[in-house]
Amino acid sequence: MLNESPPPDEGDLVYRRCKSAKLWMCALASFASIDWNLEHLKESCNALQLKALFNRLIHFCFPERNLGINDDAGVVVFDRFQEIASRLNKPERLFAAWFYAMWILKMDVDGQFPEVVAKPSVSNPAATYDARLQSAEQIRNCVIEHRQKSKDAVDLLEQLLALDSIREFNVPQMDAFLGDIFKEFEEETQDLASVSAIDPNVIPKPNFETPLVVLNKVDWRILTNHTLLCYHFAYNNLSKAENLLVQIVADWPRRSEGFGTQNSMADRMTYINPQEIGGYCIAFEMTPPEGIQLTAANREQEIFMASEYDDEWIKKLGESDCTMLAFDSLFAPKMSPKLSLDFLIETKREEMAYGSLIMPEERRVICANETSVRKFIEILLRRMSNIRTRESERMQLGVFIQLFAFLDPLFAMELAKIEKATGRALTFLSAESVQFPPVDPLPDQSVFKDILSGGPAYWRLLLSYDVNEIKPLFAQLGAKFKLPYWYQPSKMIGEVLLPAIAGQQCYEYIAMLLGKLEALAKIGFVDATQWTEFGNDCVKELGAIGRNQDVQMRFTYDAVRVKLDKWIRNFPSAPSEAGAFLNATKNLQNIVQGLVQTSATMPSSSLETVISMLLQIVAFLINTAEWDFILKSSPKLKSPFLDIAKVLAAYMTGDPVMRKKVADEAWWKIMHVTFEDPSGKRRNDGSSVRDRTNLLISRPQFLQLLRVIKVSLIFIVKN
Repeated sequence: MLNESPPPDEGDLVYRRCKSAKLWMCALASFASIDWNLEHLKESCNALQLKALFNRLIHFCFPERNLGINDDAGVVVFDRFQEIASRLNKPERLFAAWFYAMWILKMDVDGQFPEVVAKPSVSNPAATYDARLQSAEQIRNCVIEHRQKSKDAVDLLEQLLALDSIREFNVPQMDAFLGDIFKEFEEETQDLASVSAIDPNVIPKPNFETPLVVLNKVDWRILTNHTLLCYHFAYNNLSKAENLLVQIVADWPRRSEGFGTQNSMADRMTYINPQEIGGYCIAFEMTPPEGIQLTAANREQEIFMASEYDDEWIKKLGESDCTMLAFDSLFAPKMSPKLSLDFLIETKREEMAYGSLIMPEERRVICANETSVRKFIEILLRRMSNIRTRESERMQLGVFIQLFAFLDPLFAMELAKIEKATGRALTFLSAESVQFPPVDPLPDQSVFKDILSGGPAYWRLLLSYDVNEIKPLFAQLGAKFKLPYWYQPSKMIGEVLLPAIAGQQCYEYIAMLLGKLEALAKIGFVDATQWTEFGNDCVKELGAIGRNQDVQMRFTYDAVRVKLDKWIRNFPSAPSEAGAFLNATKNLQNIVQGLVQTSATMPSSSLETVISMLLQIVAFLINTAEWDFILKSSPKLKSPFLDIAKVLAAYMTGDPVMRKKVADEAWWKIMHVTFEDPSGKRRNDGSSVRDRTNLLISRPQFLQLLRVIKVSLIFIVKN
């Protein structure tokens, strides 16, 4: 057994503390040497390292708080139990608190952008420790922790701006942190015998009595307002951002002479990109400060233009097989019509080979005259005859040639000339040879009325949705009536209700009513009135069973499911009255969100009912872009559809906490089958047997979800 090392004595502890303090002071001195430039430091240090650096800065400026290396510096800086004037009563404390709050807001603004996802360095990080993922998780948690302090940072900066007593800021320089270290080193080198005279129990600390760099009132106010402007603009608080920009524009002429230049440390600390201020002025339609030139996004750029175009080069280009996939939109308006047309023809030829249609205005430009049409046809034929062209591309181009011949007479005429000259048949179908089958006229409306209003009892029983008519007709037919196979009741209602009445005389009658109710849902009723009325009649016909709370609850939830099915069918092709569709969407949003939110406290029977219609709920939430609501849904709702929705929502939201949660849970279920487990079972041929029980969603379920997601349009209803 190994002997444990003895605990360090007091002298060792003091030595380690002194060494640690010196190292941190050297680090802060390095920070000061780059003019406290956060942007430069972020390129070399991660959030954890910056947190530790600010922790030590606050510790040195507030020594009486005895802040530990792992303690939260925000507790000291944002202390609400002490007045700000008494808390920040020294220049170094004022600077440290102000600079810490500025760092918090910059970190929060940077956190709005998607984070770089750390890649695993092992094949199965769920079972094997991965140092890279562990480090990335710690950094992510650190960023999340500090972003939660942004409101406190905003309050502190606004309080500092409101204090008239702050005339200037005193910023520590490198000497403030290295003075004691150099002094000790000089004493040791001057007389080695004096080493014993140095008190080893004195831990070095910064000397804030050294000369400090001064930031005048206007300069630090512009810096502070600029940081607040970026924060509020990132969070869409546009009214506050506009007020801050007004203040910056007003203070801009009164800034120091060297503001933002490289002349001194104070000038370098106050650097703000003038184009950034100009960009904000463009966004808020404000006049920029004097000296800032606006650069409009659509300003015409100066580019080199040749006086004459090389016709020989253009000819070579037309005869070559080069592919013109990209076209500079800034260069196009300046080109000659001939060159513009050449680029258009080359580009459209390439797109047509891959099945892309040509817009009508593009077709009119190409078919404007005989020369352009002939050139277009020659280029298409050259592409078709190229040995490197795939057969599928040849077929696509042939179809487009045929289509152009039908649509444009000039194209058809030039194509006929080329056919005659080359002896090659390019049109395989003429318009005269197209034979359309005769279409019978629609019958008179009275015929439909006769069909729907009369007929034998069986026919009227199938068509009627009036219980007062259905009941006597069913009694009249008696045992002769057999329930049609397409009368399948709703699964949500039928799985509970039909077993309860199995073997009873009313079974066929109730099953028919439930089948008719589901038929109304499938054919798509105009509004919910008919389905609701017929559903209420069905509940009344059930008698005592219909008064059961579970049965009534299932009818209520089934009504929601039917409304969702109808909404998904109509979306995004809204009815002619868009207002009614918007109101229906808003009402469904309230119902769906209420169901999902109350699922956390539902009994198991109700929860299972909600889970059974999660396909419709998830489709509605995805189509209305409720990404944040999807991520915050109750963990009791477990469904493959919801898991996939959370994976999609993780890429649509800026909340890093929810992204991490999805990555830890749902994402690795998707990635599970991509990794081979070397310790798993293997077949006789040596191939591994993959465990497919951990799949996030099956293929049939995934196809179900894809059918109800309308990818062509995202419909957002604002409160």
